[in-house]
Amino acid sequence: MIKVKKHACTIDMHLGKNGTFLAGNQYWSKLTKDGTGILMLSEEKQWVKVASFKMTTGIQPIIYFTFVDTLFVNNKRELNELIETQEQEDFKYEWMEALGL
Repeated sequence: MIKVKKHACTIDMHLGKNGTFLAGNQYWSKLTKDGTGILMLSEEKQWVKVASFKMTTGIQPIIYFTFVDTLFVNNKRELNELIETQEQEDFKYEWMEALGL
């Protein structure tokens, strides 16, 4: 069972070359395999580490996200299906808003 959370970004961020997060958008997150950090799915569809539970100095990017929802999936296949269906729904709503529906 994989615990997946949804977070909303509060500011625009760029974390490395595949870590773009835009303010106002919602992103999926999960724990790393070894449980020492949090991974978040970026705009480029790459899992990017946004938090580490080890003691560090400096600000971790997870503070710029607000919690939205928690879901549980059985395996990675279900997680990928969940992400794909969510993307399709978001795309559908964007077109409906653009058409004024």
